[in-house]
Amino acid sequence: MILNDLIDLVNKEKRRQGRVSAVQSLAVGTGILTASVLAIKILVAGKNKRKEKDMKNNVVDPFDAIKDTIQNAQEKAGEIKSEIKEDSHEINKDIHKTAEAIQKK
Repeated sequence: MILNDLIDLVNKEKRRQGRVSAVQSLAVGTGILTASVLAIKILVAGKNKRKEKDMKNNVVDPFDAIKDTIQNAQEKAGEIKSEIKEDSHEINKDIHKTAEAIQKK
């Protein structure tokens, strides 16, 4: 009887250790799974925020580009106007010089 009790005690201890090992494995697996899910959520959330910011920037960028284009066109138009005024003034001077030269002959 004592031997049977001793064998039962050893078997019970082995089964208890097996259950403890299974619970530990389950806890470690659950922890790893939780950590990986959180990491994925953080990565995906970060990408979504970046995508939203990029979309907002892309919506604003065309308007800025249009404003810049208009400003550049206005600046170029102003430069062309000033060049035309300068050229017309020079042409007027040349015409007057030519007219004076013709009158002197």
